[in-house]
Amino acid sequence: MIRRLGCGALGCFGSVALLLIALGVGWFGFVQPAIRSVTGQIESTISGQPTQNLPQPPAASAEDATAPLTRAEVEAFVRIRREVRTAMGTTFPQLQELYTDIQAGQPVNWWTAVQAVQALGSSVADARAAVQRGLADEHMSAERYAFVRSKVNRALGLPDVNLSEILSQLGQAQQSQTVPDLSGTVTTASEEERALVQPHAEILRVTAPLSLLGL
Repeated sequence: MIRRLGCGALGCFGSVALLLIALGVGWFGFVQPAIRSVTGQIESTISGQPTQNLPQPPAASAEDATAPLTRAEVEAFVRIRREVRTAMGTTFPQLQELYTDIQAGQPVNWWTAVQAVQALGSSVADARAAVQRGLADEHMSAERYAFVRSKVNRALGLPDVNLSEILSQLGQAQQSQTVPDLSGTVTTASEEERALVQPHAEILRVTAPLSLLGL
């Protein structure tokens, strides 16, 4: 009877054990390496090197991560953000949707995040190119831009998260079988920072999803 049920010479428990081993080999031998490979490609897309045939932004200075935020920098940031949103074209609403889901605390798995970036397609490169041109025009380094973005998000009470970090956290969570915290950290801004950002709060909230791409 056992053989007719398909358990074979090893018996039912032996067959189950072989199945589990096969699944384990499949996970560690194929699935996890595939996840790491795709994650690496996506992270490279999001945070690749500057395009050489475009104007280059200024080099970073020691003060870029410490100098107080200025009104002129916030205004420059707004101008760059407008151009970047335009560069993303019709794919920007998809980024907005993912950002809204994360803010609302909806679960985002690895495949959802990968699909989101893949759906954005070449618009990610277009957006990065727009940032690069904007930085050159505004005479702002990439490091200072990241500093300003962090200060702006803080002044608006928004988490400073990006898809590279999300994919990294999701990959680690899959290995450790834990649930990652994708809500991000919100740090209180100073009164001076909030006063600088407030006149541009509307457009900065609209373009906040660009932070997911490190933009």
